[in-house]
Amino acid sequence: PGSCIRFEVLNIQLDALGRPRYRMRLTNTCASPLKFVYFQLPNGMTAKAPLEGATYTAPSGNTYLVRNPNAAPFHSIRFKLLSGNLNNGESDIFEYTLPKQAQQAFILVSAKLTDNTTFDAHLNTFSCPVLPYVASAHAGSDIARSGGRTQPDFSVLVRPNPTSGLLFVNLQGVEESVLVSVLTTQGQLVLEGRFAVENDGISLRLPEGLANGLYYLWVQPLGGGQRVATRFVLER
Repeated sequence: PGSCIRFEVLNIQLDALGRPRYRMRLTNTCASPLKFVYFQLPNGMTAKAPLEGATYTAPSGNTYLVRNPNAAPFHSIRFKLLSGNLNNGESDIFEYTLPKQAQQAFILVSAKLTDNTTFDAHLNTFSCPVLPYVASAHAGSDIARSGGRTQPDFSVLVRPNPTSGLLFVNLQGVEESVLVSVLTTQGQLVLEGRFAVENDGISLRLPEGLANGLYYLWVQPLGGGQRVATRFVLER
């Protein structure tokens, strides 16, 4: 997004209610301190936490006023710096929780500094599997330190790719039913369903009327475990 602002997705972990909690890190090596940071929300959604008007305290001790949802420059949750400074190489971690059904393949993020310069970036969550709820605070802190980037226990391979509409999804290492989601590159959900794995895979027929182009496929074992993503091209 720029030479002096860096955004990272640290991890995504379910809370006790099964809602995904996003942990994002912003590092500002600019001389000008951070004023606002925005994280895109799915269209029509409001984050479950932190609430509108809440004061969010980052691990650094900096405090931020939350606007949830925020309309401009895009539909988002906004953190406005209230106390402290974030500049000259300092970082803060921001956490927010989305509704249970939310899935984001891409997240638009933006930072505005006190000198009114802005930095935007598009992040993806492909290497960030959704981690299960961990009741133990110690176990949760271990996951946070690792950044949530553990290796998945199974692989996903789609063929043919490109496909004309019928897709075979090979799932090595899965012997149970799975939840499959197909999303556009803008994060719009176009197909979702539960499928029983047979002969190391499933057959998937894409809906009629989908536009040609790139799509993302997510697979989540219903018995628990990490969610794995891959991509394919539709050409009819």
